[in-house]
Amino acid sequence: MATTITNTTAPNNDNNSTPTPNPAPSQPIGSTEPASKQYASIIPSEPRLTLEPTHSNISHHDMPHVDYIVTGDDDIIYTRFSERRKNIITAVLSFCAFLAPVSSTTVLSAVPEVAATFGCDGAVINGSNALYMLFMGLSPCFYGPVGNIYGRKWISVVSAALFFAFSIGTALAPNLASFFVFRILTAIQGTAFLVIGSSVIGDIYKPTERGTALGWFLSGTLIGPALGPFIGGIIVTFRTWRDLFWLQTALAGVATVLVLFLLPETIHSKRSDELEGLPKGEKARKMWQWLNPLRVIQLYRYPNLLTVALASSSLVWNMYSLLTPIRYVLNPRFGLTSPLQSGLFFMAPGCGYVLGTFVGGRWADHIVKKYIRIRGERIAEDRLRSCLVFMGAVIPACMIIYGWSVEKRKGGIALPVIMMFLQGVAQLFCFPSLNVYCLDVMQTRSSEVVAGNYMVRYLFAAAGSAACLPAIRKMGVGWFSTISAFFLIIATFATYLTALYGKQWRDAIDEKKARKKECANQFIARSEYDRGINTFSPEGRLFQVEYSLEAIKHGSTAIGVATGEGVILGVEKRVTSTLLETSSVEKIVEIDSHIGCAMSGLQADARSMVEHARVESQNHAFNYNERLRVESCTQAICDLALRFGEGAEGEESIMSRPFGVALLIAGYDEDGPSLYHAEPSGTFYRYDAKAIGSGSEGAQAELQNEFHKSLTLPEAEVLVLKTLKQVMEEKLDSKNVQLASVTKANGFKIYTDAEMEQVVGRLPTN
Repeated sequence: MATTITNTTAPNNDNNSTPTPNPAPSQPIGSTEPASKQYASIIPSEPRLTLEPTHSNISHHDMPHVDYIVTGDDDIIYTRFSERRKNIITAVLSFCAFLAPVSSTTVLSAVPEVAATFGCDGAVINGSNALYMLFMGLSPCFYGPVGNIYGRKWISVVSAALFFAFSIGTALAPNLASFFVFRILTAIQGTAFLVIGSSVIGDIYKPTERGTALGWFLSGTLIGPALGPFIGGIIVTFRTWRDLFWLQTALAGVATVLVLFLLPETIHSKRSDELEGLPKGEKARKMWQWLNPLRVIQLYRYPNLLTVALASSSLVWNMYSLLTPIRYVLNPRFGLTSPLQSGLFFMAPGCGYVLGTFVGGRWADHIVKKYIRIRGERIAEDRLRSCLVFMGAVIPACMIIYGWSVEKRKGGIALPVIMMFLQGVAQLFCFPSLNVYCLDVMQTRSSEVVAGNYMVRYLFAAAGSAACLPAIRKMGVGWFSTISAFFLIIATFATYLTALYGKQWRDAIDEKKARKKECANQFIARSEYDRGINTFSPEGRLFQVEYSLEAIKHGSTAIGVATGEGVILGVEKRVTSTLLETSSVEKIVEIDSHIGCAMSGLQADARSMVEHARVESQNHAFNYNERLRVESCTQAICDLALRFGEGAEGEESIMSRPFGVALLIAGYDEDGPSLYHAEPSGTFYRYDAKAIGSGSEGAQAELQNEFHKSLTLPEAEVLVLKTLKQVMEEKLDSKNVQLASVTKANGFKIYTDAEMEQVVGRLPTN
């Protein structure tokens, strides 16, 4: 169906021309929205664009007038070439795309003759054809990225010239080995036309026009495989098989001339421009990054690309598994004797491909425009809906009827010919949608997406060519065709899921990649700022201090509880070996007769802090003849914690990092019992009850529930041990827990083993 896009507002120019107004827009039938709300475009320019009402040449259903509004795609880049020039470009591309696929099947009509020349079985020559398509599948991993780097034109010229040269080598091949080698080299060049051609279509046509243009382009890729055996049959009937490849050489020469003189450079921006001004090492790194074939393979992290590749592969598998064995299947069935007679059977799917060319792409574009009107925006996955019926019902039905009619000898010649024709038409309703989806879904990497799709589809084509004849000989053409039909049905179901959920899949992967990139950027930012231990990051963080807090989270659990009578400290002793003397593990130490502390983290750091606190306490007593207050002692410890990094000029000692330890400082002075928590950052707070270390989260929650101001000292002892018992991995006993108290009467005191046994004995048994 032809649809014309018309600009209703002409741009200002020197002649001040007056635009001719279009007819007033009409609404689609059944729509309650004004026409201005019927969103349907991909064109971000200021002038209003409209779809003119047109009549369908296919279904005779009129296309309603639709206003186009901006939805994000740039229309200017698609207006560089006139319609006539675009048609010429498409024709050249279609001719070039005809070469590689036609070469894959012309030899099918000559398999017995080639095998006789080289003294081998026909299955070996079919194997060369499978290798041909295998390398057609691998080469897109190279040509797709190269086309993005250096542009479309010169890659096409080089590949066409090499295709020409290697075709000469194939025609002159003196033995089977050289025949295989030149066939493989030819295949590598041939796929460049397919990948680059699809990218050129994406460069010059708007998304709503690509289906039609790509339908014409793909006609070459599909008519070639069907027409090739017919041409081969004619040549082999009257000439030698080598003339097949001389004809291929002549066609390649014509393609080289056409590409050289009629194909302009269409790429919007070459990636090679990014290399200007870079040193050689950086250029080499970027080139490897772009040309790395894993970039193409990694695209299949996107489930939608994988399912579309599966759909394309099922169609190509079906096509080559149908065409490859025709001479071995239909010749005996109908008593045919010459290559020309069997070659005529290839015309049936070929005619189907020709007819499908006229309607398949237009049908795909029609479906896209329909869903634009429904949704108000263009979603790439909507295009896939145009191929579901044909891929999931028409082609499988044709394959099953074809296979069993041949095997059971029913329907004569007419039935299999009609089925081959109908499946040929149906394939052209599928391939444009799948190929254009590859161009639309990831436009910045369209060449790589198309390359990946061709890679997978031709790997399946190679498998189909190699496996079909042995499989048909073993199970029969009926069952083999049924298996191909089920493959198509499974691929259709996967494509339907992509049409429904493909956008969500893409968004989820992109979001995940964005998060990974953000994390990487954060890591880079962190690595820049965590080297300077007293330098703030842009987020206002001191990473070295945060790392020291992580060390504390791996330390032993320590708990402090303050009551009206005094303070209780309890610490888990981690006994890591039965040979360890538990009395040597000290997690609670005395600072002064009225002050003690419990530690969690690095004990060596704790010793430095405790020693500093002891010196401060003794100096204070010597100078002022009074005991140091608990808060002042804590302040002195925290002042020491701040002496790290370049900012501690004037201090007697400068530390290279923050302390990796936290302290619970307990004491009794004229203000009564008090409990302080000192952090590596130099911050301290006073608490009624506090837990630090690996089990601090659970222990703090328990203290929150159980603590009250009226606790007695014995009740605090039980609370500390009961809380430790809940967070410890080992069974609590007097050997793996240390307990201490600070009271007015007794000052600081660490409990003996006997005293520990008594407290443990008071713990509740449940």
